[in-house]
Amino acid sequence: MFSTMGQFFKSIAQKYQIQLVFAGAFIIRLIGLNQSLWLDEATTARVVKEYTMIGLIRQFSQFDFHPPLYYICMKIWTAVVGYSEIALRMPSVIFSLIAGYFIYRTVLYLKNKRTALWAALFFLCNPLIVYYSQEARMYMLTVCLLSMATYFLFIDEKQSRLSIKIYMGVCLAASFAVFYGSIFYSASVLLILLVRRRFHTLFVALLFIILAIVILSPLTISQYMHSQTALTSIALWSNVLGTVTLKNILLIPLKFAVGRISFEPKWLYWLLGGFWSIAVWFIVLKGFLVQKSFAVLCVMPLLLGIIFSFFSPLLTYFRFLYLLIPISIALAYGVTNKKHAYSMLIGFVFFSGLYVLVARFHRENWKDAARVVPSHSIVYGVPSSMDALTYYRSDIKVNNIRTLTMQNAPKTFIVFPYTSELYGINTYTQFRVIRSQDYRGVIVLTISR
Repeated sequence: MFSTMGQFFKSIAQKYQIQLVFAGAFIIRLIGLNQSLWLDEATTARVVKEYTMIGLIRQFSQFDFHPPLYYICMKIWTAVVGYSEIALRMPSVIFSLIAGYFIYRTVLYLKNKRTALWAALFFLCNPLIVYYSQEARMYMLTVCLLSMATYFLFIDEKQSRLSIKIYMGVCLAASFAVFYGSIFYSASVLLILLVRRRFHTLFVALLFIILAIVILSPLTISQYMHSQTALTSIALWSNVLGTVTLKNILLIPLKFAVGRISFEPKWLYWLLGGFWSIAVWFIVLKGFLVQKSFAVLCVMPLLLGIIFSFFSPLLTYFRFLYLLIPISIALAYGVTNKKHAYSMLIGFVFFSGLYVLVARFHRENWKDAARVVPSHSIVYGVPSSMDALTYYRSDIKVNNIRTLTMQNAPKTFIVFPYTSELYGINTYTQFRVIRSQDYRGVIVLTISR
């Protein structure tokens, strides 16, 4: 009886392999989806709630560092489903699954179903992908669009139809309208088309990319001017954006293998993470030797990003999240047997599991930090960095910490020193701290004059 049932379930699993993979990936992404929003996610919630569609472009985007397409999509989405943590993050969950599907379709077209299934698994279970699948930001939409463009890039070789070329051009142009950094990946696609002498496809793709750049250029120039002002006025802002340092470069292969988790002691973290990263990248390099096009799609965007960061800082690993498209495919090409494949998968599931199941690896806990603030408290902080606080406590008015002095300070007040060091603000240190509470990086200071 049990053997019959086992055979039945085995046959079902074999028949519906890809459906089970995506169902499992979806369930993993639901775990902890309602964890606290952090600053940038709360900013997404605020702007799509407060601004009209026109206001997003003319008012908010002028002072942001990103193009407006993601916010426009979220404006439409939240008008229907609301502004809860789950509602805000669900688009990223969906985008990650769509990206996994197009990675599957790409490898299915290039090789076979078994390799395609492994490529989808390596992508969907990658701990960094799992993390950003649960974040209400534009990075997963960018990955989704570029995975679609990658699929159209390869099927266009043998199915040279104008519609396919247009689809690819639209995806590349849309990715630029979501995240400027995607232009490095688009440049790699254009290079492949040029080397392979696919000039018709190159022309169509380039036309759409140039069109997107021209349409966005007035906004892009305005944003660039404001970013240079910020870099000048805020001393440490360039470090946040990502300067070219050995640490920032090494974090890219490390985080692509272990995700966003980190733990003490640091030497142990770097040792374990380093060994796992070496194992992953060894197989990735083997895959690149088999399919050199994916090596171009991985290496060239990174090199362009490093060069660009010498002039305008951009070198932070999550801004290159789309590199996990060719990396996941290369992993599937690089594994030589089931043992290696399952070892890679178990490692990714382990690190993803640590993130989703262990609360200490979750995002900044603004939800609980906001709860401990008594009603009618006088609160100080950097107002532009308090969107997460006001998301959970709309009754709190945040006073500008830059105006706080011994002369005008109330008898007892609360300070959120979050990001204040970026502005060179430490005025609260001259007061007596009654209580200090830490909510995963969100410090709440109760202070007495």
